[in-house]
Amino acid sequence: MKNPYQLLGISQDATKAEVLKAFNMSLLKRRCTPHEAAVARAQLSKADSRLASDFMLPVFPDTDKIELVEQTTKSKDIDIDSIDANKYNSL
Repeated sequence: MKNPYQLLGISQDATKAEVLKAFNMSLLKRRCTPHEAAVARAQLSKADSRLASDFMLPVFPDTDKIELVEQTTKSKDIDIDSIDANKYNSL
C-alpha cells in the first residue's frame, strides 16, 4: 500500500478540501495514475479509513538518513561498581 499523503503531496493534517484540491492537482500534473489518486482520495475522505491508513504508515520511512547515537551506559561522574547496594536496602 502506497502512502496516500505522499501520492497526493499533502500533510497528514490536511482538511477534506485540501485532499480534494490535491487530488485534482495530482490528476492535472500527472504525479500518479488516476486509479492511484482515486484510491488515495477514497482513503483520506472518510474518517475511519483515514485513521486506518494513518496506522499503516511507517513511523520512520527514511531509516537510512537517521544517524546512530553512541550508546553510553556508564556515568562519567559516578562509578556504579563502587556503590554499596546493601546500604540502600529497605527490606
